[in-house]
Order: sequence, then structure tokens, then C-alpha cells
Amino acid sequence: MSRDARRPVRGAMLLFVLGLGALVAGLGAPTGRASGSDAEQARSLLERARSAALRYDFDAVIVMTWQDGARSRTRRVEASARAGVLRLGDGEVLGDADQRVVGSDDGWHVLWEGKVAHGGVDPARKYLLRVREDVDWDGRAATRVIAVRRGHGNPVRERLTFDDETGLLLRRVQFDDDEEVWRDMQVMLASVPVASTTPHSTDLPGREPRGHAVLSVADVGVDAPRRLGDGFELTGAYRRGSDGMQWYYSDGLHGISVFERDGDLAWDELPEGGRDVAMAGTDAHLYTNAAGTGVVWASDGRVYTLVSEIPSLEVAGVIADLADGDEPGMLEEVTRFVTAPFSWS
Repeated sequence: MSRDARRPVRGAMLLFVLGLGALVAGLGAPTGRASGSDAEQARSLLERARSAALRYDFDAVIVMTWQDGARSRTRRVEASARAGVLRLGDGEVLGDADQRVVGSDDGWHVLWEGKVAHGGVDPARKYLLRVREDVDWDGRAATRVIAVRRGHGNPVRERLTFDDETGLLLRRVQFDDDEEVWRDMQVMLASVPVASTTPHSTDLPGREPRGHAVLSVADVGVDAPRRLGDGFELTGAYRRGSDGMQWYYSDGLHGISVFERDGDLAWDELPEGGRDVAMAGTDAHLYTNAAGTGVVWASDGRVYTLVSEIPSLEVAGVIADLADGDEPGMLEEVTRFVTAPFSWS
């Protein structure tokens, strides 16, 4: 596989493998209008949290716990924010209200950019949003949003805790179909956040940006499904180089990125970890960590990478739609390999 063909895998998996999505990219695209007082307040909290980590200077430790099959895993990542640049572990995230990029040794990779990524998807279509005020988190006044999936037995999907003073997301707990915790992110502040006084800049220091172009979703043609899985709508499209694309989907609370480019998949050059799986007759490689789920596969001379923080059963439905499979038992097969326990190196 050529260097260019590897880029969608390297760029897409970089944020995922490092687990950087938890604080900045984890809330997906900005939400659309939601009706009702609780829903409207929840929408305001979500929108404020998107940029809070880039508007304040602070130090913190992010503690991420997640279920890897039958095993519980924990990772601690040091975080610091200064003048709009958020550093988590060995990575850097830079952005403003309409852009997120992540830095690596070979350049800056755009996660999403432009108002086309925001889409206006109303989270209240899929979730009943409840707000609980007067919450204490590590001695700080906070507000909690509880997202309940409409229908399907009305299971609780998420609990999000926001700092009242700054809008920072302080905790995010996600639940599986049995309402068991499958991912828990906690932000333990090591310093009091202060509003950044350094002029904010979205220039990309020190490394070359990877070429991309923001497209209008209305002009992307029929190359990408307009809807995927359980309520995810196409809200962003990006052309990367001459033969690469990134599609961004949102349900108003979560985001999904699908990267594709011409080329063959070089299995031995994939990031470490995860395992090989079979998806309806197609070979794929599956990862899971605190940031969510990532799947890499190839089909008809194209390399695909899916990255998202949604629960594994929802990933199964998305992959089934992308594979355009109507074979009997396909969804069951995808569900089995996504949810099966596997080792993580």
C-alpha cells in the first residue's frame, strides 16, 4: 500500500488509538434545536462544552475506564490547555468553534471543519434529555444531562456532567443496552481553569497541514449514504487529496467519521492492538479503547476506516449499512464480531 493509501488509516486512527476523543471530539457535532426546557438547556450545555476546553487554560488528569469484552481497563492521560491548544498525552488538538485538528509527526489531520459538519441534527429526535442541576463534582458546582434513548425500552445511554463556571465536560458515563457502564471518562482538574488571555489562533504551528477541502453535503452525489444505523445523518463531507474522502455523521449527540481512499490495505502496517475479524465475508481489523470503536477494512480497491465513540451494537448497525449487506444473518454476524471479547496489547 502506498503512503497516500495509508493516510486515511493513519490519520483516522491517530486520535482513536491515543484516546484523545474523550474531551474534545467526544461530543460529536454541535446539536440542532431541541424542544422543551430540559432539551433546550441540554443543547446549550453541549454547545458550550464543545469549545470550553479551547477557551480556558488548565491542567488536568483524564481517567478513562472502559469495558474490553469481559475485562475492565483504565487509562490515565495528562492534559493541559493553553491558548486554544489542548495537549493530551503525546498528542495535540487545535481548534475553534468550526474546526478541530489533531497533530502528529507527519502533519496536522483535520477531524472536522466548517459549518457543514454541524448539520443541525436535533438530539431530541433520538434521546429524551433530562437536566439535573446543583450537582457537586470534586468540589465544583456542576449540571448533569441524562440522555435516554427513546423507545427500545427507554434505556439510559449517557450521563454528562458539565462545570457550571466554565462549561467544561467533567464526566461522561456511557451505558450499553443492559444499562451497564461500558465507558467512563472523568476529568480531574489539577488547576483552576482561567480564561485564556493569549490571542487565539488556528494557525498550525511547526507541521504542514494535510490537504483537504470542505464540501457541501448537497453536492456530494450518491457516494455516501445519507443516513446510517440508528438515526445518524450525513452532516459533513471532506475531500482529502485527489482520491480520498471523509464522511461525518451525527445523531445530535454522537459523531461517526468514515474515511475512504483508493488503495490496498497493508495489514502489517496497521497500528498495534485490536484483532482481525470477518465481516460478512470481508476481512477487517477491529479496535476498541476508551475513545470508542475503530474498524478498518478494504473493498473494491478502496480502504475504509470507521471511528466513533458510539456503543458497539450501534457500530454493528452502521457497518451493516456501509457494507450494503442484505444477506440473511449479516447484522447478527457483524454484531457478534464487534461485541466479542478480545485482547488489547
